[in-house]
Amino acid sequence: MKKPKIEAPQSVRFGEGDLVRQTRVYQVMTPIFGGGIEAGKPDTELPVNGKTIRGQLRFWWRVMRAGNDKSLEETFDMESVLWGAAASKERNEKNIGPSRVQIHVQILDAGKLESPFTTNQKGRVVAAKSWEDLVYFAFPLQPDSQNSKPVSQVLSGVKFELEIAFEEQWRPNVEAALWAWETFGGVGARTRRGFGALRLISITEAGKTLPISLPQDGEAVSLWMQTNLQRHQKKGKAALGLPVYSSSHFLKGCDRQGREFIWCDATQEIWRGLSCRYKSFRQTKFNDKPQGRSCWPEADEIRYANDPNPDFKEMPFPRSVLGLPILFHFQKQERLSDHTLSPLNAERLASPLILKPLACANGQAVGLVAALRLQWPDVGPELPMKLSSKSIKEKRVRAAFKSQMEADFPPLNKQTNVLQACIDDICRP
Repeated sequence: MKKPKIEAPQSVRFGEGDLVRQTRVYQVMTPIFGGGIEAGKPDTELPVNGKTIRGQLRFWWRVMRAGNDKSLEETFDMESVLWGAAASKERNEKNIGPSRVQIHVQILDAGKLESPFTTNQKGRVVAAKSWEDLVYFAFPLQPDSQNSKPVSQVLSGVKFELEIAFEEQWRPNVEAALWAWETFGGVGARTRRGFGALRLISITEAGKTLPISLPQDGEAVSLWMQTNLQRHQKKGKAALGLPVYSSSHFLKGCDRQGREFIWCDATQEIWRGLSCRYKSFRQTKFNDKPQGRSCWPEADEIRYANDPNPDFKEMPFPRSVLGLPILFHFQKQERLSDHTLSPLNAERLASPLILKPLACANGQAVGLVAALRLQWPDVGPELPMKLSSKSIKEKRVRAAFKSQMEADFPPLNKQTNVLQACIDDICRP
């Protein structure tokens, strides 16, 4: 079949003399998950590339600048002018064209491969010693029970240079996207769980070194966050269907006098602390044993749904608000197949929760716990979900609690807002 002829878009013409050129150097503080041609595998020659960075900046531009009281179509038109758009039937022809932001990446240090999991003397896959407290964040790297896939690797110690050019009129938009990407995002996959977190090393523009805005320590980080949000975030209402920044919190500790403080420490220690607290919240057990019965209602709801004569009060699947899909696996003696909880009309739902180390001055970091908010068009705040397995073809289920009594179990303790309860639990002193 003859392929249709598609004309290439015209190149962007920048105004003379008003082109901003910056060179930013980054150290990747935590290992890069994936980022290569094959999903889940790193690219040892080009671990970071301009195409993926452009996609990250486009997303974080939406988060920071979409609150402009514009419609969804108007916001996408603005996005297309700045970040580029391909031709389609739905696109406004005047906004079709390449990005007005030029990006080039140079790798300064390609890093080294690291295996979060290894095989012990009995042939069992176990976490490497330095990854024992990070298993919950790194679980997609773990082989299945049959060891049918090789142990995946990550890239550590990557350093790169980003050359970025744009017209002066776009400076507030581009710098807002850059700040949000550096603060809340990263490179590679699973950045919302701290992989590929960035530390900005230097900024050069027109031959001059610009000052870097990093919080000095845990005491200064809240004011630093507030100041930068006021500078970069649009204050209007965002259209339905767009992600919006919601809140930021920080990992807390308690001194000997019982006074609370924001925990500031080495990057890896902060990351481990976030992982352990998140795991503790999501896997709360009645008897505090690893193989104990979960306090959460989802597993019991699945057991009851598979009972030929169910006599139970329907319960929600509350952990779904932290991201989908979720796979539920049961012990062999229960004779229940694996069940998958997923969005009704989509493959996945990205978690609104961001858990990552945030770079501070002097090589230190704080634990950032941030939340995004998304309201689905024509649906509302709750996305319809389905439960499916070999025994259940498709069953509609809900995430929200109907009353406080339904949420009367640890760690919620009658808190019906699961996302907020998770944030509170992680940030406790």
